[in-house]
Amino acid sequence: MKKINRTYVMGVVVLALAAWIGWQTSQLPTRFVTNEPGPKLFPYISAIGMGVFAILSMIFDGPKETRENQEEQKRPLMPKGGWLKVGLLLGEYLLFALGMNYIGFWITSIVGMLIFFYTLKGEKKINPWVAILLAVVLGSLCYFGMTRLFNIPMPKGTLWKTLGITMP
Repeated sequence: MKKINRTYVMGVVVLALAAWIGWQTSQLPTRFVTNEPGPKLFPYISAIGMGVFAILSMIFDGPKETRENQEEQKRPLMPKGGWLKVGLLLGEYLLFALGMNYIGFWITSIVGMLIFFYTLKGEKKINPWVAILLAVVLGSLCYFGMTRLFNIPMPKGTLWKTLGITMP
């Protein structure tokens, strides 16, 4: 009996998820302003992108039946301690969501990115100054892009409001 390739299984799962996202997006209300894309644009883009890359992965990675790929198929899905790292990441995501409401999106995104960098780095060495610079630039780009470019309000944090500090 031939074993099913993991690439095909994950491709089908991602295609189903992309179809579900597309269906859920179609349930959103239509746009009210005619010159703006509306709330459906980004979910449709992500659903289409997920579907395209799942199909490409199944086409180009699926049929490989090399000895190395067969050995990879026999390895466990996660190495020892992998589930602990998944639990740690889920805890970090929860703290990130709570932190957005308490200290605001801008500061939480910068601190959260630094924490995620060091959690996900594995055995690789990361220059701390590069990590800090990257977190500040990406966090600021996300915050100011959403608030200034797209005019979407992001959480400013209840802490600053109670202290009387005005956040940008």
